[in-house]
Amino acid sequence: MNVNVKVVGEKILRQSRAITSRLRLISKTRYEPFHDLANAILSNDDDDRTNSNRGMNRRYALSKAITLIESKSPLHREKADLLLSDIFTARQQQQDRDRDRDSSSTTTKASTCNYFRVGITGPPGAGKSSFIEAFGQYLLDELPKISASGGKDEEAADADADERPDKLAVICIDPSSVISGGSILGDKTRMTELSRHQSAYVRPSPSKGVLGGLSSYTNECCSLCEAAGYDLILVETVGLGQSEVDVSQVCDMIILMVPPGGGDNLQGAKKGILEVSDMLIVNKADGNLLHAARTTATEYKAASSFFRPRTEGWPKPPVLLASSETPSGMAEIWTEICRFRKTIHSSGDYKKKRMQQRRYWLWRYVQELIERRFHNDELLKSAAGELEHDLDLGSITPRRAAAKLLELSTRGLHEHVAK
Repeated sequence: MNVNVKVVGEKILRQSRAITSRLRLISKTRYEPFHDLANAILSNDDDDRTNSNRGMNRRYALSKAITLIESKSPLHREKADLLLSDIFTARQQQQDRDRDRDSSSTTTKASTCNYFRVGITGPPGAGKSSFIEAFGQYLLDELPKISASGGKDEEAADADADERPDKLAVICIDPSSVISGGSILGDKTRMTELSRHQSAYVRPSPSKGVLGGLSSYTNECCSLCEAAGYDLILVETVGLGQSEVDVSQVCDMIILMVPPGGGDNLQGAKKGILEVSDMLIVNKADGNLLHAARTTATEYKAASSFFRPRTEGWPKPPVLLASSETPSGMAEIWTEICRFRKTIHSSGDYKKKRMQQRRYWLWRYVQELIERRFHNDELLKSAAGELEHDLDLGSITPRRAAAKLLELSTRGLHEHVAK
Protein backbone atom coordinates (compact mmCIF):
# COMPACT_ATOMS: atom_id res chain seq x y z
CA MET A 1 0.00 0.00 0.00
CA ASN A 2 2.82 2.36 0.92
CA VAL A 3 4.62 1.41 -2.27
CA ASN A 4 1.52 2.17 -4.29
CA VAL A 5 1.13 5.55 -2.62
CA LYS A 6 4.77 6.33 -3.34
CA VAL A 7 4.44 5.28 -6.97
CA VAL A 8 1.28 7.32 -7.38
CA GLY A 9 2.94 10.29 -5.71
CA GLU A 10 5.95 10.08 -8.03
CA LYS A 11 3.63 9.79 -11.03
CA ILE A 12 1.68 12.89 -9.96
CA LEU A 13 4.96 14.76 -9.42
CA ARG A 14 6.20 13.83 -12.90
CA GLN A 15 2.88 14.91 -14.44
CA SER A 16 3.03 18.17 -12.51
CA ARG A 17 6.55 18.85 -13.74
CA ALA A 18 5.52 17.97 -17.29
CA ILE A 19 2.55 20.34 -17.11
CA THR A 20 4.75 23.11 -15.68
CA SER A 21 7.30 22.57 -18.43
CA ARG A 22 4.55 22.62 -21.05
CA LEU A 23 3.11 25.86 -19.69
CA ARG A 24 6.56 27.47 -19.76
CA LEU A 25 7.01 26.30 -23.35
CA ILE A 26 3.61 27.70 -24.36
CA SER A 27 4.41 31.01 -22.68
CA LYS A 28 7.77 31.12 -24.41
CA THR A 29 6.35 30.32 -27.84
CA ARG A 30 3.52 32.80 -27.39
CA TYR A 31 5.54 35.86 -26.46
CA GLU A 32 9.31 35.59 -26.67
CA PRO A 33 9.67 34.90 -30.44
CA PHE A 34 8.00 38.20 -31.29
CA HIS A 35 10.92 40.13 -29.93
CA ASP A 36 13.19 38.15 -32.27
CA LEU A 37 10.71 38.64 -35.13
CA ALA A 38 10.54 42.39 -34.49
CA ASN A 39 14.33 42.64 -34.24
CA ALA A 40 14.75 40.77 -37.54
CA ILE A 41 12.32 43.13 -39.28
CA LEU A 42 13.97 46.23 -37.81
CA SER A 43 17.54 45.12 -38.58
CA ASN A 44 19.74 47.68 -40.39
CA ASP A 45 20.24 47.70 -44.15
CA ASP A 46 23.97 47.21 -43.64
CA ASP A 47 23.26 43.79 -42.17
CA ASP A 48 21.49 42.77 -45.40
CA ARG A 49 24.44 43.78 -47.55
CA THR A 50 27.13 42.10 -45.48
CA ASN A 51 25.28 38.92 -44.62
CA SER A 52 22.96 37.31 -47.14
CA ASN A 53 21.60 34.91 -44.52
CA ARG A 54 20.60 37.85 -42.35
CA GLY A 55 18.86 39.42 -45.34
CA MET A 56 16.85 36.28 -46.01
CA ASN A 57 16.09 36.10 -42.31
CA ARG A 58 14.64 39.60 -42.48
CA ARG A 59 12.54 38.82 -45.54
CA TYR A 60 11.29 35.63 -43.89
CA ALA A 61 10.44 37.54 -40.71
CA LEU A 62 8.44 40.10 -42.71
CA SER A 63 6.50 37.36 -44.50
CA LYS A 64 5.80 35.58 -41.24
CA ALA A 65 4.60 38.80 -39.61
CA ILE A 66 2.21 39.59 -42.47
CA THR A 67 0.84 36.04 -42.36
CA LEU A 68 0.22 36.50 -38.65
CA ILE A 69 -1.68 39.74 -39.27
CA GLU A 70 -3.81 38.15 -41.99
CA SER A 71 -4.93 35.29 -39.73
CA LYS A 72 -8.41 35.28 -38.20
CA SER A 73 -7.37 33.06 -35.29
CA PRO A 74 -7.92 34.80 -31.90
CA LEU A 75 -4.53 33.58 -30.70
CA HIS A 76 -2.83 34.87 -33.84
CA ARG A 77 -4.59 38.21 -33.47
CA GLU A 78 -3.21 38.49 -29.96
CA LYS A 79 0.28 37.67 -31.21
CA ALA A 80 -0.06 40.18 -34.06
CA ASP A 81 -1.03 42.93 -31.60
CA LEU A 82 2.05 42.18 -29.49
CA LEU A 83 4.29 42.19 -32.55
CA LEU A 84 2.90 45.47 -33.88
CA SER A 85 3.28 47.08 -30.46
CA ASP A 86 6.92 46.01 -30.25
CA ILE A 87 7.67 47.31 -33.74
CA PHE A 88 5.79 50.57 -33.16
CA THR A 89 7.71 51.26 -29.94
CA ALA A 90 11.06 50.44 -31.56
CA ARG A 91 10.29 52.65 -34.57
CA GLN A 92 9.31 55.57 -32.38
CA GLN A 93 12.58 55.29 -30.50
CA GLN A 94 14.54 55.05 -33.75
CA GLN A 95 12.75 58.07 -35.20
CA ASP A 96 13.55 60.09 -32.09
CA ARG A 97 17.23 59.19 -32.45
CA ASP A 98 17.17 60.05 -36.16
CA ARG A 99 15.47 63.35 -35.43
CA ASP A 100 18.17 64.28 -32.93
CA ARG A 101 20.88 63.24 -35.40
CA ASP A 102 19.28 65.09 -38.32
CA SER A 103 18.93 68.28 -36.31
CA SER A 104 22.73 68.44 -36.04
CA SER A 105 23.38 67.40 -39.63
CA THR A 106 22.58 69.22 -42.88
CA THR A 107 23.40 66.34 -45.20
CA THR A 108 21.07 63.64 -43.91
CA LYS A 109 17.38 63.46 -44.63
CA ALA A 110 14.95 62.78 -41.81
CA SER A 111 14.06 59.12 -41.94
CA THR A 112 10.43 59.86 -41.09
CA CYS A 113 10.02 61.40 -44.57
CA ASN A 114 11.76 58.64 -46.53
CA TYR A 115 8.77 56.33 -46.80
CA PHE A 116 6.27 56.80 -49.58
CA ARG A 117 3.23 54.75 -50.56
CA VAL A 118 1.77 54.75 -54.05
CA GLY A 119 -1.59 53.13 -54.72
CA ILE A 120 -2.09 51.78 -58.24
CA THR A 121 -5.74 51.18 -59.02
CA GLY A 122 -7.96 50.75 -62.02
CA PRO A 123 -10.46 48.45 -63.71
CA PRO A 124 -9.72 44.76 -64.32
CA GLY A 125 -7.51 44.19 -67.35
CA ALA A 126 -5.83 47.60 -67.26
CA GLY A 127 -2.41 45.95 -66.94
CA LYS A 128 -1.57 46.98 -63.37
CA SER A 129 0.58 43.95 -62.53
CA SER A 130 2.53 44.08 -65.78
CA PHE A 131 3.11 47.79 -65.31
CA ILE A 132 4.43 47.28 -61.77
CA GLU A 133 6.83 44.62 -63.06
CA ALA A 134 8.26 47.01 -65.69
CA PHE A 135 8.19 50.07 -63.43
CA GLY A 136 9.86 48.24 -60.54
CA GLN A 137 12.70 47.03 -62.77
CA TYR A 138 13.14 50.57 -64.08
CA LEU A 139 13.46 51.99 -60.56
CA LEU A 140 15.82 49.34 -59.21
CA ASP A 141 17.93 48.62 -62.31
CA GLU A 142 17.63 51.23 -65.05
CA LEU A 143 17.44 54.43 -62.99
CA PRO A 144 20.73 53.83 -61.11
CA LYS A 145 22.46 53.03 -64.41
CA ILE A 146 21.19 56.26 -65.99
CA SER A 147 22.43 58.29 -63.06
CA ALA A 148 25.85 56.59 -63.07
CA SER A 149 26.63 56.31 -66.77
CA GLY A 150 24.81 59.31 -68.18
CA GLY A 151 21.93 59.35 -70.63
CA LYS A 152 19.06 61.39 -71.89
CA ASP A 153 17.33 61.12 -68.50
CA GLU A 154 20.51 61.79 -66.47
CA GLU A 155 19.40 65.26 -65.37
CA ALA A 156 16.08 63.93 -64.06
CA ALA A 157 17.81 60.99 -62.38
CA ASP A 158 20.26 63.29 -60.59
CA ALA A 159 17.49 65.67 -59.56
CA ASP A 160 15.52 62.81 -58.02
CA ALA A 161 18.50 60.98 -56.50
CA ASP A 162 17.26 61.57 -52.96
CA GLU A 163 13.84 60.12 -53.81
CA ARG A 164 15.18 57.08 -55.65
CA PRO A 165 14.20 54.01 -53.62
CA ASP A 166 16.78 51.66 -52.19
CA LYS A 167 14.20 48.93 -51.61
CA LEU A 168 10.78 48.41 -53.17
CA ALA A 169 7.80 46.54 -51.70
CA VAL A 170 4.69 45.57 -53.64
CA ILE A 171 1.44 44.61 -51.91
CA CYS A 172 -0.95 42.95 -54.37
CA ILE A 173 -4.57 42.63 -53.26
CA ASP A 174 -6.30 39.69 -54.93
CA PRO A 175 -10.11 39.30 -54.90
CA SER A 176 -11.53 36.47 -52.81
CA SER A 177 -14.36 34.21 -53.87
CA VAL A 178 -17.74 35.14 -52.40
CA ILE A 179 -18.63 31.44 -52.37
CA SER A 180 -15.55 29.59 -51.13
CA GLY A 181 -13.60 32.53 -49.68
CA GLY A 182 -10.41 31.45 -51.47
CA SER A 183 -8.07 33.54 -53.62
CA ILE A 184 -5.85 32.59 -56.55
CA LEU A 185 -3.14 35.13 -55.58
CA GLY A 186 -1.98 35.16 -59.18
CA ASP A 187 -0.70 38.73 -59.44
CA LYS A 188 2.79 37.61 -58.46
CA THR A 189 2.98 35.39 -61.55
CA ARG A 190 3.12 38.56 -63.67
CA MET A 191 6.07 39.85 -61.62
CA THR A 192 8.52 36.99 -62.08
CA GLU A 193 11.62 39.18 -62.43
CA LEU A 194 10.70 41.72 -59.78
CA SER A 195 9.79 39.07 -57.20
CA ARG A 196 13.31 37.60 -57.55
CA HIS A 197 15.06 40.96 -57.23
CA GLN A 198 17.25 41.30 -54.15
CA SER A 199 15.94 44.80 -53.37
CA ALA A 200 12.26 44.01 -53.97
CA TYR A 201 9.58 42.28 -51.94
CA VAL A 202 6.33 41.18 -53.58
CA ARG A 203 3.47 40.01 -51.36
CA PRO A 204 0.06 38.91 -52.69
CA SER A 205 -2.78 39.17 -50.17
CA PRO A 206 -6.45 38.16 -50.36
CA SER A 207 -9.19 40.76 -49.95
CA LYS A 208 -11.29 38.27 -47.91
CA GLY A 209 -14.52 39.84 -49.08
CA VAL A 210 -13.69 43.37 -47.92
CA LEU A 211 -15.04 46.03 -50.26
CA GLY A 212 -13.10 49.08 -51.38
CA GLY A 213 -10.30 47.34 -53.29
CA LEU A 214 -8.16 46.54 -50.23
CA SER A 215 -8.16 44.14 -47.30
CA SER A 216 -8.72 45.10 -43.68
CA TYR A 217 -5.02 44.70 -42.86
CA THR A 218 -3.38 46.43 -45.87
CA ASN A 219 -2.43 49.45 -43.77
CA GLU A 220 -0.64 47.24 -41.25
CA CYS A 221 1.15 45.37 -44.05
CA CYS A 222 2.46 48.68 -45.37
CA SER A 223 3.63 49.69 -41.89
CA LEU A 224 5.53 46.41 -41.55
CA CYS A 225 7.19 46.93 -44.95
CA GLU A 226 8.26 50.42 -43.88
CA ALA A 227 9.67 49.01 -40.65
CA ALA A 228 11.66 46.50 -42.74
CA GLY A 229 13.31 49.35 -44.66
CA TYR A 230 11.27 49.39 -47.87
CA ASP A 231 11.14 53.11 -48.59
CA LEU A 232 8.79 52.87 -51.59
CA ILE A 233 5.64 50.75 -51.39
CA LEU A 234 3.35 50.07 -54.33
CA VAL A 235 -0.15 48.89 -53.42
CA GLU A 236 -2.03 47.22 -56.26
CA THR A 237 -5.75 47.08 -55.58
CA VAL A 238 -8.23 44.61 -56.99
CA GLY A 239 -10.00 45.62 -60.20
CA LEU A 240 -12.14 48.57 -59.18
CA GLY A 241 -15.31 50.30 -60.28
CA GLN A 242 -15.94 53.99 -59.66
CA SER A 243 -16.79 54.11 -55.94
CA GLU A 244 -13.99 52.10 -54.29
CA VAL A 245 -11.75 54.78 -52.78
CA ASP A 246 -10.35 53.06 -49.66
CA VAL A 247 -6.89 53.04 -51.25
CA SER A 248 -6.72 56.77 -50.50
CA GLN A 249 -6.78 55.89 -46.78
CA VAL A 250 -3.59 53.84 -47.09
CA CYS A 251 -1.38 55.54 -49.69
CA ASP A 252 0.21 58.96 -50.08
CA MET A 253 -0.40 59.09 -53.83
CA ILE A 254 -3.08 57.45 -55.98
CA ILE A 255 -2.44 56.48 -59.60
CA LEU A 256 -5.47 55.51 -61.69
CA MET A 257 -4.60 53.21 -64.56
CA VAL A 258 -7.00 52.83 -67.46
CA PRO A 259 -6.77 50.85 -70.72
CA PRO A 260 -7.07 52.49 -74.16
CA GLY A 261 -10.67 53.29 -75.02
CA GLY A 262 -11.58 53.35 -71.33
CA GLY A 263 -14.34 55.93 -71.68
CA ASP A 264 -15.50 59.18 -73.20
CA ASN A 265 -15.62 62.66 -71.65
CA LEU A 266 -18.71 61.84 -69.59
CA GLN A 267 -17.11 58.67 -68.23
CA GLY A 268 -14.02 60.64 -67.25
CA ALA A 269 -16.06 63.34 -65.54
CA LYS A 270 -17.87 60.89 -63.25
CA LYS A 271 -17.10 61.14 -59.55
CA GLY A 272 -15.54 58.48 -57.39
CA ILE A 273 -12.05 57.06 -57.83
CA LEU A 274 -11.19 59.84 -60.31
CA GLU A 275 -11.70 62.47 -57.60
CA VAL A 276 -9.03 60.99 -55.34
CA SER A 277 -6.53 60.20 -58.12
CA ASP A 278 -3.31 62.22 -58.25
CA MET A 279 -2.17 60.85 -61.60
CA LEU A 280 -3.79 59.06 -64.54
CA ILE A 281 -1.93 56.57 -66.69
CA VAL A 282 -3.27 55.24 -69.97
CA ASN A 283 -1.52 51.87 -70.17
CA LYS A 284 -0.87 49.59 -73.17
CA ALA A 285 0.13 52.58 -75.32
CA ASP A 286 1.94 50.54 -77.96
CA GLY A 287 1.34 48.89 -81.31
CA ASN A 288 -2.17 49.08 -82.69
CA LEU A 289 -3.46 50.54 -79.41
CA LEU A 290 -1.19 53.60 -79.46
CA HIS A 291 -3.68 55.81 -81.32
CA ALA A 292 -6.56 54.74 -79.05
CA ALA A 293 -4.38 55.40 -76.00
CA ARG A 294 -3.60 58.93 -77.15
CA THR A 295 -7.29 59.60 -77.76
CA THR A 296 -8.19 58.28 -74.31
CA ALA A 297 -5.48 60.45 -72.70
CA THR A 298 -6.85 63.55 -74.46
CA GLU A 299 -10.37 62.83 -73.21
CA TYR A 300 -9.23 62.36 -69.62
CA LYS A 301 -7.15 65.54 -69.75
CA ALA A 302 -10.25 67.46 -70.79
CA ALA A 303 -12.35 65.85 -68.05
CA SER A 304 -9.76 66.41 -65.30
CA SER A 305 -10.12 70.18 -65.68
CA PHE A 306 -13.52 69.90 -63.94
CA PHE A 307 -12.07 68.37 -60.75
CA ARG A 308 -11.41 70.46 -57.68
CA PRO A 309 -7.77 70.53 -56.55
CA ARG A 310 -7.34 68.02 -53.74
CA THR A 311 -3.72 68.87 -52.90
CA GLU A 312 -2.18 72.29 -52.47
CA GLY A 313 0.19 73.00 -55.35
CA TRP A 314 -1.24 70.16 -57.47
CA PRO A 315 -4.11 71.71 -59.45
CA LYS A 316 -5.05 68.70 -61.56
CA PRO A 317 -3.70 65.16 -62.09
CA PRO A 318 -1.32 64.74 -65.03
CA VAL A 319 -2.34 62.23 -67.69
CA LEU A 320 0.53 60.12 -69.05
CA LEU A 321 0.99 57.25 -71.48
CA ALA A 322 2.79 54.03 -70.57
CA SER A 323 3.64 50.67 -72.04
CA SER A 324 4.79 47.60 -70.14
CA GLU A 325 5.94 45.91 -73.34
CA THR A 326 8.21 48.60 -74.77
CA PRO A 327 8.63 49.81 -71.94
CA SER A 328 8.01 53.52 -72.37
CA GLY A 329 6.84 56.39 -70.20
CA MET A 330 8.57 55.11 -67.04
CA ALA A 331 10.93 58.10 -66.73
CA GLU A 332 8.09 60.62 -67.08
CA ILE A 333 5.95 58.76 -64.55
CA TRP A 334 8.76 58.65 -61.99
CA THR A 335 9.47 62.37 -62.51
CA GLU A 336 5.83 63.20 -61.78
CA ILE A 337 5.81 60.96 -58.70
CA CYS A 338 8.88 62.77 -57.36
CA ARG A 339 7.32 66.14 -58.12
CA PHE A 340 4.13 65.20 -56.27
CA ARG A 341 6.16 63.87 -53.36
CA LYS A 342 8.07 67.15 -53.04
CA THR A 343 4.81 69.09 -53.31
CA ILE A 344 3.04 67.35 -50.42
CA HIS A 345 6.16 67.48 -48.24
CA SER A 346 6.65 71.21 -48.77
CA SER A 347 2.97 71.99 -48.18
CA GLY A 348 2.66 69.76 -45.10
CA ASP A 349 -0.03 67.59 -46.70
CA TYR A 350 2.11 64.48 -46.23
CA LYS A 351 1.89 64.61 -42.43
CA LYS A 352 -1.76 65.74 -42.50
CA LYS A 353 -2.75 62.85 -44.73
CA ARG A 354 -0.94 60.30 -42.55
CA MET A 355 -2.73 61.68 -39.47
CA GLN A 356 -6.12 61.48 -41.19
CA GLN A 357 -5.39 57.92 -42.29
CA ARG A 358 -4.54 56.83 -38.74
CA ARG A 359 -7.83 58.26 -37.49
CA TYR A 360 -9.72 56.55 -40.30
CA TRP A 361 -8.24 53.16 -39.41
CA LEU A 362 -8.99 53.76 -35.74
CA TRP A 363 -12.73 53.81 -36.45
CA ARG A 364 -12.41 51.09 -39.06
CA TYR A 365 -10.90 48.79 -36.43
CA VAL A 366 -13.56 49.84 -33.92
CA GLN A 367 -16.23 48.63 -36.35
CA GLU A 368 -14.34 45.38 -36.87
CA LEU A 369 -13.96 44.77 -33.13
CA ILE A 370 -17.64 45.50 -32.48
CA GLU A 371 -18.70 43.06 -35.19
CA ARG A 372 -16.31 40.45 -33.83
CA ARG A 373 -17.73 40.90 -30.35
CA PHE A 374 -21.27 40.34 -31.59
CA HIS A 375 -20.20 37.09 -33.21
CA ASN A 376 -18.21 35.82 -30.20
CA ASP A 377 -20.47 36.81 -27.28
CA GLU A 378 -22.96 34.02 -26.53
CA LEU A 379 -25.60 36.33 -25.04
CA LEU A 380 -25.47 38.67 -28.00
CA LYS A 381 -25.58 35.74 -30.41
CA SER A 382 -28.69 34.44 -28.65
CA ALA A 383 -30.34 37.87 -28.78
CA ALA A 384 -29.39 38.20 -32.44
CA GLY A 385 -31.02 34.85 -33.15
CA GLU A 386 -34.28 36.01 -31.58
CA LEU A 387 -34.21 39.24 -33.55
CA GLU A 388 -33.54 37.31 -36.76
CA HIS A 389 -36.61 35.22 -35.99
CA ASP A 390 -38.64 38.42 -35.58
CA LEU A 391 -37.25 39.62 -38.90
CA ASP A 392 -38.44 36.43 -40.59
CA LEU A 393 -41.91 37.01 -39.13
CA GLY A 394 -41.89 40.60 -40.35
CA SER A 395 -42.56 42.00 -36.87
CA ILE A 396 -39.49 44.27 -36.84
CA THR A 397 -37.39 46.16 -39.35
CA PRO A 398 -33.68 45.45 -39.82
CA ARG A 399 -32.82 48.97 -38.71
CA ARG A 400 -34.81 48.67 -35.47
CA ALA A 401 -33.37 45.21 -34.81
CA ALA A 402 -29.83 46.53 -35.18
CA ALA A 403 -30.59 49.39 -32.77
CA LYS A 404 -31.93 46.92 -30.20
CA LEU A 405 -28.90 44.70 -30.51
CA LEU A 406 -26.53 47.64 -30.10
CA GLU A 407 -28.53 48.85 -27.09
CA LEU A 408 -28.25 45.42 -25.50
CA SER A 409 -24.50 45.38 -26.09
CA THR A 410 -24.07 48.85 -24.60
CA ARG A 411 -26.15 47.97 -21.57
CA GLY A 412 -24.06 44.89 -20.93
CA LEU A 413 -20.88 46.94 -21.18
CA HIS A 414 -22.15 49.51 -18.65
CA GLU A 415 -23.16 46.73 -16.24
CA HIS A 416 -19.70 45.19 -16.57
CA VAL A 417 -18.04 48.55 -15.81
CA ALA A 418 -20.35 49.15 -12.83
CA LYS A 419 -19.38 45.82 -11.29
